[in-house]
Amino acid sequence: MAIIEIPDDWLETTGLTSESARDYLLAGYPVMKEICLFHMASSTIRTPPNSIIGYARVILSGLEGPVTERQSEDLRLIIHSAEYLFEHLTNFINTVSSVFKNHTTYLSNFDIVKTVASTASFLTKNCEYEVEYNIPDKALVIQSDKILVNRLLSGMTELVKQIRPTHKGVIFISVEQVGSAVQIKFSTTQDDEYPFQLSGNNPFVFMAHSLAKELKGDFGIIQQEKSWQITTSFPIVYE
Repeated sequence: MAIIEIPDDWLETTGLTSESARDYLLAGYPVMKEICLFHMASSTIRTPPNSIIGYARVILSGLEGPVTERQSEDLRLIIHSAEYLFEHLTNFINTVSSVFKNHTTYLSNFDIVKTVASTASFLTKNCEYEVEYNIPDKALVIQSDKILVNRLLSGMTELVKQIRPTHKGVIFISVEQVGSAVQIKFSTTQDDEYPFQLSGNNPFVFMAHSLAKELKGDFGIIQQEKSWQITTSFPIVYE
């Protein structure tokens, strides 16, 4: 096995131990370099919108001179947009950070149906989504890493919110056992007002893909016109 030396300042930034960092690099994640650079530059990324907010507030206060009512309205819009951007950048950075926290896989028995239903409840919290289920009436007990499964489902949930940013509409969720694997699907249609554009740099896509790989499964997104289907499957590990 090749010896890979990890710089100390890089480890401090990512929160990884030298051993776990080496494992991730040897695993060959295709966007590892980009994500690590993104993580290390998190403060730099958030600085511009923060500066815009501060300077716009100074101008709005009149310290730099009088402003008209029209200018005040424009400044409030700029502040609102910058705060919105800052909030989403922070959420993205925190999500990416959670993927790289040092984690040892622990297998436990749990009901995947209940876990999916619990995660889906966040879709209706402070939102107007209608969630329709196609899941077994009885428990589907699997043996896997519950923490990683929950993180994977959280990433899928965040993607649904991006596809339907108005927080309205119908979300279809299905869970089924296919052979020795469990398959989970989140399906919906995009908002006409805010068409969703899938980006290869989307942190939630990276998170879900990486976690599915860690669980020795797969992850995919299928688009058909306005319909989107987010799927993941991973093997059920029996005792």
